[in-house]
Amino acid sequence: MRLINGSVLLLRSGGKAQFGTGERNGFLVKGLTPAHIAILKWIFEKQNWYNSHLERRFPENKKEVAEILKVLSDGGLTAKHQVPDGDCACAFHLYGSDAPIKARKEALIGISGLGPLGISLSRKLVACGIKSLILRDHEQVKTRDLCVYSDEQLGAVRQDVAPLVLGVNKQLPNRSVTLEIAICSYLTNPTWAEACIKQGLPHLPIIKRETEIEVGPLFIPGRTCCLHCQHLAKRDVDPEWPQLAAQLTGTDPVMADTSLSEYATAFAVREILSYLAGLPVSLVGASWVFNPADPLPQVRQWLPHPQCGCVSC
Repeated sequence: MRLINGSVLLLRSGGKAQFGTGERNGFLVKGLTPAHIAILKWIFEKQNWYNSHLERRFPENKKEVAEILKVLSDGGLTAKHQVPDGDCACAFHLYGSDAPIKARKEALIGISGLGPLGISLSRKLVACGIKSLILRDHEQVKTRDLCVYSDEQLGAVRQDVAPLVLGVNKQLPNRSVTLEIAICSYLTNPTWAEACIKQGLPHLPIIKRETEIEVGPLFIPGRTCCLHCQHLAKRDVDPEWPQLAAQLTGTDPVMADTSLSEYATAFAVREILSYLAGLPVSLVGASWVFNPADPLPQVRQWLPHPQCGCVSC
């Protein structure tokens, strides 16, 4: 066993111990005996251990050993695997039990759009334990992409060099896709969405606009609204929306702000990890819009449209 990276033990008076410092993830345990505290100190000093060694170290305290291991396990502070360090530590700490980590390892994520925003998203997914990716983008690496690609990769096809940037295997796994993600400018690609619907694949668009990034909604065929529902809802608000959408289709791709990309992709990764772990997802029936002028994202709700029929309303 090993402790999740960043786990903190703070001893309090009166047989109490505090784990973590965050208001959301920290918790307090009361009624600890000196034996409990000695076991905790040993575990946090070692960071990783075999349970047999722990039992041999405290042969007369098997009951206390079992109780401490249960406290740590229930608090999501232990794992049987190697946990990466760095900017993914928070994600592992939040969902650090073995079942969600296994789900990440078994997941196959398709990502279309490998500009700076797509690479930023992919890097976070890889750091969180998702190593099986299908990377799609036939565009060449341009000068503006050199914030994520190297000078030597200038002019190369993005999907050919992206595996080198991310440190993942270029060979495609022989299993079904778990989730499809597309990074687009102004509009979700309808051809991509239709292909996902035909295959019954959950799919998540991330839309770049001049000064904002919209993440979601997460489309789950047969369970949530679809892209056509979204377009019908926009047409209801603005009858000229179809004409505007047709013009936007031929517009050049927009470059996303770097800091905004980090903010939006961090949120997207949190939602993707929650989806893979079977936890509640904020992007079901909603999209979140990130704008540098507002510290809080704007949430847009989307419902199945009565004229679509993709989901019985």
